[in-house]
Amino acid sequence: MNKSVENKRVTESESSSLSLGKLKRLRTRVSRMKTCAVLFSVMAGMSSTPAFAAVYKQINFEWEYDSTVPELAGYILYQNGRYLQTIHNPTVQSIDLSVGLTPGKSEAFTMKAFDENGNESAFSPSYRLKVPAAVVGNNFLPTAILRPSTLSGKAPLALQLSAAGSTDFDGTITSYIWEFGDGRKAMGSNVSCVYKKPGAFSVKLTVTDDSGGAVVSEKVITVQAP
Repeated sequence: MNKSVENKRVTESESSSLSLGKLKRLRTRVSRMKTCAVLFSVMAGMSSTPAFAAVYKQINFEWEYDSTVPELAGYILYQNGRYLQTIHNPTVQSIDLSVGLTPGKSEAFTMKAFDENGNESAFSPSYRLKVPAAVVGNNFLPTAILRPSTLSGKAPLALQLSAAGSTDFDGTITSYIWEFGDGRKAMGSNVSCVYKKPGAFSVKLTVTDDSGGAVVSEKVITVQAP
């Protein structure tokens, strides 16, 4: 399943040497399908030292443009200022590309439009895609967000727990497992429990994505005597 990345409105610079209308929106959507991981390294003597790891993901790019502009011929897509792809059909406003993403970095995507004579517009302002740092193989691990209704209180303490802010960059979250620190467990993105006795209880949330990647978030709940 695909997960949409929030879009950001961008408009073409008015100082463009080519008047080709306005780029209204550039948006990306990352899919877990058709991916591979490639490790680039440099040699130091007899050893290999990793320089950076690029994780390739299939990304859907969508944009809006005034395709009725006379002699408009297509678009050029860039990643971090480097050429990525040319689209030779001005009516096309969505493509799928396999793109190398660097974990922990912010990837900047921009566009130009060009006409039948080869004239190009100015760069659009960039759309930035923040890439998670945690990755295993070609799977970006999910982010577990644990939100308790309170961190302390007197017994009996009724506690509401939410994992609704948890996300997965390149897929979907398939399970939420809670451990309340007193032997009890529960499943679901939103759960509740009541602590009847005083003490310090470590609440753990384990979030797992559709590729089997799991992360844990933990908070301590302090229950005081009534």
